[in-house]
Amino acid sequence: MGDKLLTIKNISKEFYGNQVLKDINIEIKKGEIHALIGENGAGKSTLMNILFGMPVIHETGGYQGSIELDGKEVMFNSPHEAMSHGIGMVHQEFMLIPGFTITENIKINRELTNPNLVSRIFGKQYESLDMKRMNSDARKALDIMGMSIEEYTLVACADYVLGKYAAQYPDKKLHTVSNLSSTRALKDITKKYHGTCSAAAVGEVNVVEEMKHTDSVIGGEGNGGVILPSLHYGRDALIGTALFLSLLAEKGQSMTGLRSSYPDYHMSKNRVDLKKDISMEALSGRIIKAYPAATVNKVDGLRLDFEDEKKWVSLRKSNTEPILRIYSEAPDKTSAEALASEIISLLSL
Repeated sequence: MGDKLLTIKNISKEFYGNQVLKDINIEIKKGEIHALIGENGAGKSTLMNILFGMPVIHETGGYQGSIELDGKEVMFNSPHEAMSHGIGMVHQEFMLIPGFTITENIKINRELTNPNLVSRIFGKQYESLDMKRMNSDARKALDIMGMSIEEYTLVACADYVLGKYAAQYPDKKLHTVSNLSSTRALKDITKKYHGTCSAAAVGEVNVVEEMKHTDSVIGGEGNGGVILPSLHYGRDALIGTALFLSLLAEKGQSMTGLRSSYPDYHMSKNRVDLKKDISMEALSGRIIKAYPAATVNKVDGLRLDFEDEKKWVSLRKSNTEPILRIYSEAPDKTSAEALASEIISLLSL
């Protein structure tokens, strides 16, 4: 066995006949850091879902192959089982674990508990959750952050970069790029500097291609990935952090104050399960017909824009999992959620 920590052997997975993973083999030793790199639909998330025991894997027929942890074969049937063995996962979705509340996700593995009769006999692991204190802690954390780090990181960094370009090169045409599932606040900030903004299909390679085509000064995706072409065409967390902190220092504002200075948009992120024989073309046609006044974009799935109301909704079918992602955005939370609900109800007709 040696110092092997995790061994993945011949892992294969398909969703309703769509082969996502085939004979994947990985060995990870103690102290190593590995990165999985691939385009959208390559199966990276599916492999992580298998390792983390996500329900979507077991609800769709499980997987083939085996996983060994410290030399012993394991099969996790739930995230809780995986975490009990020391495996954690930060999901690309808004919620870390589906079905958990915001408080439960924030406090995961850092729960606050109170002793009870059972725990006094059988041990601390049986203590009761102190939800009142946990909710208070979660609320404080959210209040301190004061802004959606995911969606507004690129907005803030673009504000800083655009401001510098506008001051030093007043005659330069300024352009920014994000993907079709990112906040329209970037478009508003770009207009502030008399620039233009365009959207690419989801995926770093698509955003970079659009940035090169439009000679953009900055771009990225709504998950916080910032691309600054004056340095290199690739997402760079350190550059994003530096730009963000530089803006805070220059403006002398807190994150709450900075967020309040930007257009206020709220996003609703949803996902629905798809049946094997579903026709995306038929679904798209039904939705387009229901909103004849909307601007239609089919670059990446389907996106409908309602410019006068400053809201939009997008539908993207996963390339790997049998799900449809439905994102909507509007100036207030109620409108964003209502738009998403309308779309979901149309899908179930």
